[in-house]
Amino acid sequence: MVSVIVPIYNSEKYLKRCVDSILSQTFSDFELLLVDDGSTDGSGSICDEYSVKDSRVRVFHKENGGVSSARNLGLDNARGEWITFVDSDDYLEESFLAELSVFEDVDWVVSGVSFVNNGVVFVPPLIEKIRVDVDLPLIDSQLSKDYFRTPWAKLYKHSIILQNNLRFDSCLYIGEDTEFNLRYMQSVECVGFSSEALYCYNDDEKQPYKYVMNPESYQRHISLLLEDLDVLSRKYCYEFPVLRGSLKGYFKGLLFLHLSGLRKYASFKKEAISFRKYGCIWYEASKLNELFKTCIIKYLPFLAYAYFKRLNDR
Repeated sequence: MVSVIVPIYNSEKYLKRCVDSILSQTFSDFELLLVDDGSTDGSGSICDEYSVKDSRVRVFHKENGGVSSARNLGLDNARGEWITFVDSDDYLEESFLAELSVFEDVDWVVSGVSFVNNGVVFVPPLIEKIRVDVDLPLIDSQLSKDYFRTPWAKLYKHSIILQNNLRFDSCLYIGEDTEFNLRYMQSVECVGFSSEALYCYNDDEKQPYKYVMNPESYQRHISLLLEDLDVLSRKYCYEFPVLRGSLKGYFKGLLFLHLSGLRKYASFKKEAISFRKYGCIWYEASKLNELFKTCIIKYLPFLAYAYFKRLNDR
């Protein structure tokens, strides 16, 4: 049996489409866990309606605590041999569970993804349907993709989660999905890849990232992810160079967004110098480039502020 976990917060606009797509699966041996994370709209009532109509649906209502705590509550109550996560504004093709369930003797199954925005569908290049006994370069290249590091569009073996007491870190506000997957990967010996894009990611109204960072928490997030990756590297005696580069680019991008959103020069200068002090700014390999960036942040922060402000005002 597969346990399908859907964390929900104020999703009434898309929730019925999501749930209907799950209940319409051609694969029938599953349970659906709807976790209402303190919604203030009609999402909770919609969940209750489905639990009355279909015995496969179980509903859990909780105080708002964030998506990680909602997923963890689902994990605490899951009964299936396999676990999958679906975001409440996304939906599945009807063969999603059937296609991913055909793989035998694997620890993790990954589906392709369709990105849907206002009716326009984009499907990134897919690899062939394959079962791999940890082909490290292939895993490295796939882990570097944003959607590969998320919990959705995948099947997780419940026994691995139980044996390693895996849960999403509710204290993390960035990278918690990647951190969970890196810890899960430490127990994975074989991965199955589907050649079809059966998970539909709804990009219509995704909210921009709004976590307010400070240097200490930002550095903690970075360190935790890199520590998990180091454990993975030691296990397989492989450095995962593509993923390392991707993670560095990801955190650089978050820092860029954070600094570009600061409207006052004094705030920008203080934040930029603080992040540099805590070693949160990665530089490119070029020593000249490093020297240039260091001088700009340390001695000419107004030029950097003007640059970020110009980008933000476009």
